[in-house]
Amino acid sequence: MPDVAVDVPAALGGADGAAAAEGLARDQSGVVTVTVADRKVVRNAAVSVRVTDLDKGAADLRAIAVAAKGQVISESISTGGEPGVMPMPIEPGQPEDKMTTSPAEPGTAFLTLTVPAEQLDAVLARIAAVGTITTRMVTSAEVTGEYVDVQARVASMTASVARIRALMGEAKNIGDLIALESELSERQSELEAVKARLQSLDSQISMSTLSVTMTTPATPVVDEEDNGFLAGFTSGLTALGAAFVIGLTIVGAILPFLLVLAVILAPVAIWRSRRDRTSAESPASPSVPVSSSSTEPSASSADPSASSADPDASSEPESTSSDPAAQPSAR
Repeated sequence: MPDVAVDVPAALGGADGAAAAEGLARDQSGVVTVTVADRKVVRNAAVSVRVTDLDKGAADLRAIAVAAKGQVISESISTGGEPGVMPMPIEPGQPEDKMTTSPAEPGTAFLTLTVPAEQLDAVLARIAAVGTITTRMVTSAEVTGEYVDVQARVASMTASVARIRALMGEAKNIGDLIALESELSERQSELEAVKARLQSLDSQISMSTLSVTMTTPATPVVDEEDNGFLAGFTSGLTALGAAFVIGLTIVGAILPFLLVLAVILAPVAIWRSRRDRTSAESPASPSVPVSSSSTEPSASSADPSASSADPDASSEPESTSSDPAAQPSAR
């Protein structure tokens, strides 16, 4: 990889700074050149393995990690009952103390291994012999730029601290000495923080994190068929409950319509009831039979006094009828 040039202020350099900044070369323009021998890559992996025995599988993984000069940094096994808590795989560049967790299903094991980066592929090949690999993921993140930047900051701050110490030896009065000591303390704190970041990058580059999830095959559940009185009684109760629920559902669906009909028909029923009550309370008119033979009673029977009072009126028709000349001829 070509050299990377990083600007460092000349005021922070000098003979003492150049001696303290190991791995740096300064040209005449005051630019510090950091030489990186190779690319800086963080490699991590995550695999899922199906095994028949979780305990044996975990023991095999521990042995593989030790053989590769690595170690197991976390282990969680849940063989049944209440679910456990499993750590999630670490993302490339993520510190180990930032590892997240998630609920684990019963019959699951989760192990996090750290192995040398150059042994990662060999370790993955050995894990394939532990069980059946169902998923495999390998990630690579290049951190060369960040590594060079942090390395240059370490070198420049180291040179700055050395320069301040040299100035403290040349201080002429107590005021300058106190100011230089305060500046030195601040620069040393910054230097320690940058050094810690550089060490973290070195650790992530040299050691790969491998997250392994192990599961056991699912056991099929066979339902045994129940027979006999209790089975029939239980089935009957279940059917009765279902029918009751269906009936309540139907009633609940019809009830709103019944309420609307009741509101509409109630006034009609009240009106009819009042009308019938009024008809029953009014007197009934008597009915007189009418006969065809008695529609015109005889004058004599209807008014006998009239016939006796006027004898001439009764005798006059007789005289008229006795006169043959007055009667029309039959012929």
